[in-house]
Amino acid sequence: MVSLKNSLLFVGLSLVSIQSAIAELPTHKTCNNPGEIALTFDDGPDLTNTEKVLDILKRENIKATFFVNGKNYVNVRNDVNAQNLIKREFEEGHVIGSHTYSHPEAGITKFTEQELIDEMEPLNQLLNDIIGVRPAFFRPPLGEFTPENGVVLEKLGFTANIRWNMDAQDWNVKRNSTEFYLTKLKQSNPATDSFIALNHDINKLTATSILDDVIPYIKELGYKFVTVDKCIGLEPYQGMTRDIPVEQEQPMVDGSSIVPANEGDLSNLTSGATTNKVLSFISVIVLISLTIFNL
Repeated sequence: MVSLKNSLLFVGLSLVSIQSAIAELPTHKTCNNPGEIALTFDDGPDLTNTEKVLDILKRENIKATFFVNGKNYVNVRNDVNAQNLIKREFEEGHVIGSHTYSHPEAGITKFTEQELIDEMEPLNQLLNDIIGVRPAFFRPPLGEFTPENGVVLEKLGFTANIRWNMDAQDWNVKRNSTEFYLTKLKQSNPATDSFIALNHDINKLTATSILDDVIPYIKELGYKFVTVDKCIGLEPYQGMTRDIPVEQEQPMVDGSSIVPANEGDLSNLTSGATTNKVLSFISVIVLISLTIFNL
């Protein structure tokens, strides 16, 4: 009887551990393979500087990852030019991730579950209307993130929390961001190192000088530019089982506003949550058995 009790207790504890692991949204700060660098851009789109960044990336034949907002420097829902910038990013082969809808100044760590859902879902729906997909990658404002946030984001279909291991602070006018980039890279070794680099496509300095200065040096060192999905080995969009073709026809967007996409397939949003519910149910059954039979 003792043996049965120990076995059931072991099973119950194992299920709880598995449940916790499933609910934990993985955080990535580097690429899986040495010699790779993923350029990432936060806070856009911006009606002046994002286009300049895209022009540089196109000229250099580099694909990057943009963590966009819905209402930060521009209200994307009501601005066709902002919508077209996101469409251009997507159609030119860049990856689109979520940086929250409104970029809360204090971050998201104090949000309740419903507050976080209300912050995340409008951008998911907005991007689905503009480019026909919902992002699977998330980057929190201020880089701050809690396990409780992760549980909610996992329920919403996100698969990865993307941070960074290179931050030149291109927003900081008191810092020489170009010099920081060059020094950090000079001290690195593409045979052993990889980088997820944080940038902001809203910044004039990034769009007019920093990228022009650092991209040639990165190439000279032998690093390979990759998007975040290639960097970490996960699909960039929810429900995808293969890479999305760069050139594909996208849903039409109204020039003045976007109608929320409530009719999209959201079945994949609850897959992780459903798994956790099943594990919770089995765990409860095990504990009830221990109690009823006084094992």
